[in-house]
Amino acid sequence: IEERSRITLENMKFARELMTENHFHKALVVSDPLHMKRAMSMAKDMHISAYPSPTSSSRFKSRKAKFGFLIGETVFYTVYRIYRVFQ
Repeated sequence: IEERSRITLENMKFARELMTENHFHKALVVSDPLHMKRAMSMAKDMHISAYPSPTSSSRFKSRKAKFGFLIGETVFYTVYRIYRVFQ
């Protein structure tokens, strides 16, 4: 279990390091369903062979909260894709 990260990009970086150290070749990415697209994109970009496992529940309960989270994820995903172009 990776426990040092504070953001998704760090999570994938540190997870990849742990996988290399422990000779793991596949990962299971567990996250909120609305976050899964960005998390899986980051895993793929870091050459992590990963399978998605979206949670069946979310800490975002109301439609308003879910919509706000979705808007945020859309922005973060777009910014991440632009960031990747310059890497």
